[in-house]
Amino acid sequence: MTLPPVSCKCSTFERIDVLNESVFCFLKQTYGGKKQLVVLNDDPNVRIIFDHPEVKIVNLSKRLDLDDKWNHITNLCDYDLVAEWADDDIYAPWAIETLVKYKLTSKKRLINPYPYYKGIEKEPIHAPIFGSKIFEKNLWWDCKRISGLETSFPGGNFRKGVALLNEWEHIKMEDNEAFFWWRPSTHSHYMVNGERRSWGDSEPDRYIERPGRDIKNVVLNPHINEDSKFMWYQ
Repeated sequence: MTLPPVSCKCSTFERIDVLNESVFCFLKQTYGGKKQLVVLNDDPNVRIIFDHPEVKIVNLSKRLDLDDKWNHITNLCDYDLVAEWADDDIYAPWAIETLVKYKLTSKKRLINPYPYYKGIEKEPIHAPIFGSKIFEKNLWWDCKRISGLETSFPGGNFRKGVALLNEWEHIKMEDNEAFFWWRPSTHSHYMVNGERRSWGDSEPDRYIERPGRDIKNVVLNPHINEDSKFMWYQ
């Protein structure tokens, strides 16, 4: 059977260290079909550089609201199947393979396997979990066309639209298929309706735009940090 091509979308801002881990995980994927990683960076002071045929890096010159950012990165995906790929999480080598396997068995346009939180399987959360879902690209735009939906993190329009269209299935994986380690970032920051929002143990001044700074070129060096190797990359 020919496996469908998959785009993995990864939005980022000022998290180069963990982004290196996320890109490393993508490059280690065992998926037998075509795949691509789309990285959208909207830090206007940093230009990310990485040359790889399966990785598309897009650097923006200004910050975007979260809704605009997610619309933009979905547009940039070349393939009809789109998987979330968080910039600060760890994925097992079989992540895409597992997502596609379950997607092909479902009649829904979005599937969300049970997430894997720090090595402990949790009960399902009744909304698409950021970082561990795969969906058909046309579903995104169908949800965007539904009126009266408020924007909220993460992707409120999408979550509500998926529920209204009844196009979401939460799937319990086999125990040996867990592929996703959710790691809350201490530098969580996003934009909603032009306002900067953050949470966790972050430094607020770190995320203020500084248009006067020189643009810094950062060449990615995909690798796994020592504190993350205990999962699948020992």
